[in-house]
Amino acid sequence: MAEKLDKVKVKKVFDTFDYNGNGILSLAEIDRAVIELYPHLAEDKPAIMRAYKAADTSRDGFIDFKEFGRLIDLLFYYDEIYKLFSKLDRNHDRRVSFEEFQKGHELIGIHTRSKAELKGEFDAIDTNHGGYILFEEFCIYAAKQKLIASPDDYDNPTRLTNCNVFLIRTVVAVWDSSTIITSSPTTKHLPSTKRISIDGAKSIQSCPFILEWIE
Repeated sequence: MAEKLDKVKVKKVFDTFDYNGNGILSLAEIDRAVIELYPHLAEDKPAIMRAYKAADTSRDGFIDFKEFGRLIDLLFYYDEIYKLFSKLDRNHDRRVSFEEFQKGHELIGIHTRSKAELKGEFDAIDTNHGGYILFEEFCIYAAKQKLIASPDDYDNPTRLTNCNVFLIRTVVAVWDSSTIITSSPTTKHLPSTKRISIDGAKSIQSCPFILEWIE
């Protein structure tokens, strides 16, 4: 994951990709910006589209500067959700069948041996009852279950307490009473009994693992 941009950098990036200088970015301009800034995200088109829709709070089909900073946060948030979704979507047709769900349900924290209960979970996520879980449906489920901490959670760290997976945006964390500092993205796995300190949150104890550490 790339470094989160500060306000000055956000403005510079926004102006760079506002090709016609009208103060708003179209989806095409956003797509070009993602390819330039974060090429590793560029192929995850469903995540880009979801982030674009969520960031467009004015619902005018464009992203203005006030919305652009949030767009960047949401790009990483939905990309992490898309990574989980892709692990379930074994045949890569951008939808999850019940057979795929049966094979991968533990990846999203569902633990049951009953096929009937598992089908109930599947049907609850498949809100349009089309027989497949679509990415849009999975995003709604991920938000409800806090599979990935959202950008809003970072503004209120106490909301991270019951999160399953989260992206750390700080360099320091407490692990076995020692301080770990890293300058490059990495993956850490922690038992739920470990204590982690993040941006003022004092006792985040329920997260079974951490995806990335960022300086």
